[in-house]
Amino acid sequence: MKPGLPIDPTDILALVLMGMFAMRRINIRGTDARAFPSVPSAAFELWQTRADRAKGIAIHACFAKFVLNSIWFFVFGRRVILPVLATGGWILFLGWVAAMMYAWWRASSAQSLAEALGIVPGTRFAGGGPEARDAVATELAAPEPEEASSR
Repeated sequence: MKPGLPIDPTDILALVLMGMFAMRRINIRGTDARAFPSVPSAAFELWQTRADRAKGIAIHACFAKFVLNSIWFFVFGRRVILPVLATGGWILFLGWVAAMMYAWWRASSAQSLAEALGIVPGTRFAGGGPEARDAVATELAAPEPEEASSR
């Protein structure tokens, strides 16, 4: 880290990635099993658990990288010699990269399961059968034009 920077650029990257993974996790948790009636509920739950855990690992890895890196450089930065500081920074960075690779591996495994089952993450249940669609269509239809009243 350069002496004039208040935060490590890789910490900014970790925080941005953490936000992106959190949004993807919201999509995974919001995916409704009723939108995929051909998928057995046990298989859907298995996919959702795997995908949620993969995003959770990535989110926690990014947060841990930010916190540990900040503590390492700002608390211990003035107490250890420069080679030890740099080595510790590299260990934290490479540990974060390893955790991200593991999370990616878990996420790709969950994604291949979703593709095999026909699950599209983020899909919500739109409603019941044809009767429900007809009722919604009737409610949304344009109102009947009123007859002109004579004056």
